[in-house]
Amino acid sequence: MTLDNGLFGQSFAWVGVFMPKNNRFRGIHIRIVSIVMLCIAFILFALTIIGIFDFAYKYKKHITTSDNCALAERAIDELKNGSLYLTEQVRLYVLSEQVEYLSLYFEESDVKQHREKAMETLTSILDEPEINVLWLADSALKKSNDLMKTEIHAMKLLAIADNVSKNILPKSLLDFELPAEDLQLSDAEKRERAKLLIFNGGYRNSSRQIISQLAHASELIKNYALNQKNESRENFNKSLLVMGIYIVLLVCLIVGLFLFIDFLVLKPIRSYIKSIQSDDFLEEIGPAEFRYFASAFNEIFRLNRQKRIKLQHLADHDSLTGILNRGAYEKISNMLEKSDKPLALLLVDVDHFKYINDTFGHKTGDIALKEVAENLSHNFNFTSCEYAFRYGGDEFAILVSGVSPDDKDLIRKKIEDLNEKLQNPKRKNLPPFSVSCGVAFSSHGFYDALFSNADKALYFTKNNGRCGCTFFEAGEK
Repeated sequence: MTLDNGLFGQSFAWVGVFMPKNNRFRGIHIRIVSIVMLCIAFILFALTIIGIFDFAYKYKKHITTSDNCALAERAIDELKNGSLYLTEQVRLYVLSEQVEYLSLYFEESDVKQHREKAMETLTSILDEPEINVLWLADSALKKSNDLMKTEIHAMKLLAIADNVSKNILPKSLLDFELPAEDLQLSDAEKRERAKLLIFNGGYRNSSRQIISQLAHASELIKNYALNQKNESRENFNKSLLVMGIYIVLLVCLIVGLFLFIDFLVLKPIRSYIKSIQSDDFLEEIGPAEFRYFASAFNEIFRLNRQKRIKLQHLADHDSLTGILNRGAYEKISNMLEKSDKPLALLLVDVDHFKYINDTFGHKTGDIALKEVAENLSHNFNFTSCEYAFRYGGDEFAILVSGVSPDDKDLIRKKIEDLNEKLQNPKRKNLPPFSVSCGVAFSSHGFYDALFSNADKALYFTKNNGRCGCTFFEAGEK
C-alpha cells in the first residue's frame, strides 16, 4: 500500500480554496496541525510497512521450517523402509532360496541406497534444534549396517550351500569371509545356520530397536513442527495486532485531517469502520490505496475465520474417533442444565479393552474404539437432539434429550444390537468384543449427580457379567 504525495498536495490545495485568504484563526493553525499529522502519518505508515515486511519474513521462515520438517519425516520413513526392505529380502531369500531376492537385496544396498540418501537429506536440512533427530537417525543407520553383516553372512552360507554361480554374486558377498567353523558345515547345516542367523531373538531385537529409534526421531520432528507452528501462530497474531493498531491509528489520523474532504475518502472510511465493528469483510471502494487495504484485510480476515472454524472443530472433537470429546461434553451438559425436557445419560465402556490392546495391539484397539464411536454416532439415535462423546480412554457417553424411563426397552434393544454388531465384527482383524452400559434418567435437564448415577449403573453391569445395560432406578431428579 503506497501513499501518493500528489494526493496530499491536492488535498491541501482544496482546503486552501475553501478557506478565506485574509482570515486569521486563533489558536492552533491548521497548516501546523496538518504538517504534524502528516509527519505522524508517514511515521505510522513506515511502521506498518516494517510490520508487513516482518510478517512476510516470519511467514517465509514458517513455510521453510514446515517444509523441512515434512521433508525430514519423509526421509526418516525412507530410512525405515530401506532397513525393513533389506530385512524382508534377506528373509525371503533364506526361506525360498530364490536368487532373485538376493539380487534385490544388493540392488538396494549397493545401487539405490535409499537409507544413505535419506541420511544425507536429514543432514542437509536439520540444524542444532533437531540434533537429537540426527543422532537417532545416524544411530539407526549404523545398527542397520551392523545387521547387514549378519544378513550377508547368512546369504553367503546359503549361496555356498546352493552352489550359486559366483558370476551372479555381488562383489560384497564374494569378499565376505566366513568363519572357519561355518565352512566345515554340511550344506544342510549351512542352511540351518543361515536361518538361525536371520530369525534369532538378537536379530529381531536389533531390527525392533532400529524401528523404535526411527519412530522416536519421527515423533521428535512432529513435536518440533507443532512447537514451531504454535510459535509462528503467536508471532503472526502479535504482528497482525501491531499492524492493526498502526492501521487504525493511520485511518483515524486521515479522518481527522480530511474531515471536510471529498466524499470519495470519507465514504470508504465509514464503510470500513462499520465492517470492522460488525466483524465482516470490507467493501472494496474508493481510491486504489483503500481498495488495496480492503483486499489485504479481507484476505487475512478470511484466513483467520477459516482457522477459527478449524480450531473450534479440533477443540470439540476427539482426534481418533471423530466424535465429540470430553470438553464438548462439559459444554453441552452445562447447556442442558437449563433445559426443562427429560433426558438420559448413557455411559458406555468397552469390555476388556486392555486385553484387546495387549493381545492384538494398540492399532487394533484404536479400530475397536472407532467401531464403537461409529455405531454410537450413526446408529444410536433416539431423537433429533442427541450427542455422542468419547469421554476418555475406552469410555463413551451419550446425552439424549426428550427420553424418559418409558424408553428403557428401546435403549436396552439398542445396546443389544450394538453388542451383536461388535461380537460379529465386519472389519478385518478386529476380534469380537462387547460393551457395558449404564443409564440414568432426568425428568428435567442435566444435573451433577446424573453422571454419578449412570456410572454406578455402568459398574453394576461390569460387575455382573458385562455385555449389557443397567438402569439406575433412582435416576429421576
